[in-house]
Amino acid sequence: MKKDVLTHDKIKHDLDREVKQYTVMPKGIATFAAVSLIFLMICFRTGDFILSIIFAVISLILIAILVRQYLSFRKQSQATYISNINVIKSKLYSISTETAHSVYRDVVRRNRNRTKHYSESVFVLRFGAGEWKITLVNQPYDTYMLYTWSENYTTSLQGLDNISCSGDDFFVVIDENTQNVIYAYPAKFFECDTEHL
Repeated sequence: MKKDVLTHDKIKHDLDREVKQYTVMPKGIATFAAVSLIFLMICFRTGDFILSIIFAVISLILIAILVRQYLSFRKQSQATYISNINVIKSKLYSISTETAHSVYRDVVRRNRNRTKHYSESVFVLRFGAGEWKITLVNQPYDTYMLYTWSENYTTSLQGLDNISCSGDDFFVVIDENTQNVIYAYPAKFFECDTEHL
């Protein structure tokens, strides 16, 4: 079986895709925006004064929720986005061969504010060097694609979950500034000459 060779351009392509994922606004925010605009339009079209006040209050509440969701999204994605941009531009990463200690799906609770929480589905590969977590934003588990540059080994996150198990070797890309694992490639499908990267 022929393995694909990892190069800086291919790793850059994968990191670019990760950056783009964090800059796409979640569908929930767009839905709130549409609903609040519809309520605002109904408010101005209604001839009844009391009914227009009710629709105005509902639309203002929806707009406040929209602004809160947007600010929360920007705050969470900004750190990952800036980190990955710096890694891509400056080639501030190292590659090592690591053995997966565990492969699992997790649900992470995030704080929206002091009283409200929400959950995100996360795919996790745990190595000695750290964890590679893929947070699913705007995509279902079985349609999130990895290694899209590869002609032979493009796979979904579901596919990576199916073919990965504890004890498998991976080429792990590590951010040199934060020492976080930012990407991983299964050694059974990819090969890497770290001297030429």
